Amino acid sequence: MKYNNITDILCDGGLDLLDEFSGDQEDYNLIEKGKKIPINYGCGIKLMAKNELLISNDINDNLDVDLQISSYRGFSIDAIHYYGRLKFSTPHVHPPDKPNIRIMGYKIPRGIGIQEIALHRVVTRTDLHDYPGRFRPHELGGYTNAFNNVEDIVERAKEVFNKVFEKGWTLKIENDINRYK
Repeated sequence: MKYNNITDILCDGGLDLLDEFSGDQEDYNLIEKGKKIPINYGCGIKLMAKNELLISNDINDNLDVDLQISSYRGFSIDAIHYYGRLKFSTPHVHPPDKPNIRIMGYKIPRGIGIQEIALHRVVTRTDLHDYPGRFRPHELGGYTNAFNNVEDIVERAKEVFNKVFEKGWTLKIENDINRYK
């Protein structure tokens, strides 16, 4: 089995490293899968990459899920929306004798290391009517990552967090959230 220079997965920690929650995800896709991200996701992995053994820690010592909010308001003409992402870490892989070295990028499956989940809301009739240029490619009832206010992002983040993460994770809402109000 080959994946980004992985020549063999010796121990996958009970997870499908090629599919599970690999890489950046859309919130609605994860909810649709109906699986929850366990606190031990990414733990105890052993794999070979270019004849080098790489392992991950047996425990995840960072169980924080950070809500990050951004906007182009004030920077881009006519920008009115806010965007949200949930960001969390799983144990990084490293050579067995070098636990302080993190192997990232091309050598490892995307589901190991820093992960992001993009937050979305449902496209409404008002969106399509009031902002036809912005929502032209969207359909009524489809999803968009553009939120009208910060409060809706926080509410969606809490909803996604409760549906996607197992007990033990902690949702952290960024400290400077007031800069968007």
